[in-house]
Amino acid sequence: AWNTVAYAYLRGNHRAKAAASFEGVLPFAPNNPVLLYNTACAYALAGDAGKAIELLDRAVTQGYKDKAGMMSDPDLSAVRSDPRFADIVKRLG
Repeated sequence: AWNTVAYAYLRGNHRAKAAASFEGVLPFAPNNPVLLYNTACAYALAGDAGKAIELLDRAVTQGYKDKAGMMSDPDLSAVRSDPRFADIVKRLG
């Protein structure tokens, strides 16, 4: 249910609420790389670059592999210039 709510908030442009809702799902699947990635995207959209980078790092650690998607996802445009983002991308090969 939290996941559905999070996507509804994103569609409604309520980015901080979306991030909080995705965060509510994480205790149920703390190592799910796609959930970590989507939560990172919501935080990036909400303007919390630090949290977005932290979650992207965790997503890659847990097996997220879509480098092309990460590089082109408009949700991540706010963090793409962050040197920590470049370090995360390097780990994807």
